[in-house]
Amino acid sequence: MTLDILPSVWYGDDSSLLARIIPFYSRIEPKPIVDVTAGGRRFWKSGLKAICLDIQASLKPDAVADFCNLPIKSESVAVLVWDPPHLADCHGSSVMKERYGLDLVKGSSIEYWFPMFLPEAKRVLKPDGILLVKLTDGIHGGTYQWISHHFVSACYEHSLWPCDN
Repeated sequence: MTLDILPSVWYGDDSSLLARIIPFYSRIEPKPIVDVTAGGRRFWKSGLKAICLDIQASLKPDAVADFCNLPIKSESVAVLVWDPPHLADCHGSSVMKERYGLDLVKGSSIEYWFPMFLPEAKRVLKPDGILLVKLTDGIHGGTYQWISHHFVSACYEHSLWPCDN
């Protein structure tokens, strides 16, 4: 008998996953949904409606905004979606600047954003609102990068209670 290692527990695209996961986890009416890293709106092809923000004006978001300084009223968002760029060791490179409009110090990782983004997320979320985050763990240069573990730790530091079901 052989065990097949499954790459994911979800077979399908991100937009169809969000269409199922938001009603499952949301304890309140899931409106509004705000995606603070909307990019090409890939998550919103399922028919769910979201307010799409992005730092890149060329992507034509509903509003140009930095997810570390959101132009959103406090306690007004039911579902906040964050899919930060997660390209291993690209920070400080032209890729991050060209694709995402970000100019971070070389060698930093997306963990750089956690202490800036999480207080904003907590501020704009309604009391029973949810934050959905897409992160990628990986290996780069022979070193494990446990981004999700570091994110969970950062959530606790900002009085947010993560669930990774």
